[in-house]
Amino acid sequence: MARISITTGSTAGGLTRAATQYGRRLDETTAAAEYNIAQDEWKQVIGLDITKLQVGTDIFNDELFTAIPAGARIKSATVKVTEAFVGGTNVTIGTYKKADGTALDADGIDAAILTAALVAGKYVECDGAQVGSLDGLAEDVFVNVTASGTYTAGKATIVVHYEVNDVVAQSLNG
Repeated sequence: MARISITTGSTAGGLTRAATQYGRRLDETTAAAEYNIAQDEWKQVIGLDITKLQVGTDIFNDELFTAIPAGARIKSATVKVTEAFVGGTNVTIGTYKKADGTALDADGIDAAILTAALVAGKYVECDGAQVGSLDGLAEDVFVNVTASGTYTAGKATIVVHYEVNDVVAQSLNG
């Protein structure tokens, strides 16, 4: 099983964090990456291979998944299709509670994106109830995908932009 060691330290008065991967990752494209864009703005990038869709609450115990913190608001979400989706009916993107894996809003990012819209090279702008809402998330959540029907092909990247309600200004190197 792959493990990530996260260490903290200080440089010139600021806090830094470094992550080191130990062990073999089974699939480099499925882990979520998180980037700080501006002071309180973040971007989460999630690789999706619909034929390897994980089900059940075990995915929420995976160290490679990054939670969006409680109080954050989802500003936008986009699906970038890299390989056409084949075989299923639709894909739904939602948020699931970090604490127990149950749905906070199972279609909060986008409900039922039809297979016909999931064509290679296309983008889908998500329009679920949580996208663009002025309400912060009630709990720490993971982004998760569910599918209707059986897909035999399809890859995409899900990009979620969110704003953290952080009253303490964070800065690197003081």
